Amino acid sequence: MQSYESLGERLASVPRALAASILLASVILNVVNVAGRSIFNAPIEWADEILLFSMVAIVFFAAGSVSWREKQIRMDIIIQRLPVGIRRIAETLNKITAAAVAIFIVWISVPVVHQLQMYGQLSDAAKIPMFIPQAAIPIGMALIAVATVARIILPSNVKHPALTGETPLDPGSITTPPTDRNG
Repeated sequence: MQSYESLGERLASVPRALAASILLASVILNVVNVAGRSIFNAPIEWADEILLFSMVAIVFFAAGSVSWREKQIRMDIIIQRLPVGIRRIAETLNKITAAAVAIFIVWISVPVVHQLQMYGQLSDAAKIPMFIPQAAIPIGMALIAVATVARIILPSNVKHPALTGETPLDPGSITTPPTDRNG
């Protein structure tokens, strides 16, 4: 079981590192653009467009890693109140649904990316082929699908409170700090 986790973490680190690299490059581009605009009155005309494409790529590339680590935002207040056995079934159905949606998005987005490549459509300011930034969508969704299917099939060390019977925030553990009435 540990080898699956270790392999999964190593594989998930690749898109996470790519997303971090894009973020770093975006910050540098933004600083250079602000300096060019403010100091030299010469902004980089295509910078905003590239920054927008970069943010989309960061989200989609990092999503696979987030899915593998099961750190996505979850609305599981109802699942937490179910008996543990039913919680496990609900969680598995949740993963199957997430994988199916991700696969569907890959299936419908790959032809769009291919059409953009065939037509040679370019972005307005940077003049880069539009299929390049658009490819982040099927790539990211494929990463989500693979990570989610792996979590369904392979044993996992990741334990969600919804599956273990724990609550993320035990109401009994909440204490209010004493108030200082003197000042």
